[in-house]
Amino acid sequence: MSAFILSILEQADRPLTAYGIQAQAAATGVQLYPTQIYRTVRRLIEEARVTRIETANAYVASKTTAAALALCRSCGRVFPFPIGGALEACIAKLETSGFVMDNLVIEAVGECHDCAAK
Repeated sequence: MSAFILSILEQADRPLTAYGIQAQAAATGVQLYPTQIYRTVRRLIEEARVTRIETANAYVASKTTAAALALCRSCGRVFPFPIGGALEACIAKLETSGFVMDNLVIEAVGECHDCAAK
């Protein structure tokens, strides 16, 4: 199941929701239920093989360990980008303030170069 869902995400040219994954599976003749997909995707995220795009409530196959992602609202593609020491600085600031962090997400939403040029 994990390999199948991961292959669907790897073949997709944009992030897929659980229902998008379900539709892609159905197109190959495989019936998956959302609970199966969410459970499997959660495991793949824990294994760092899938990344959740918080702003789109969707998933992509992890191709990088970039700390930040840019999501094009026009074409739906996701672009990882490095942010240098900004992530570590943010985490350190939160820790020194006493904030107990569960998750830190850095996502930019806008238009990619190709879409902005149209």
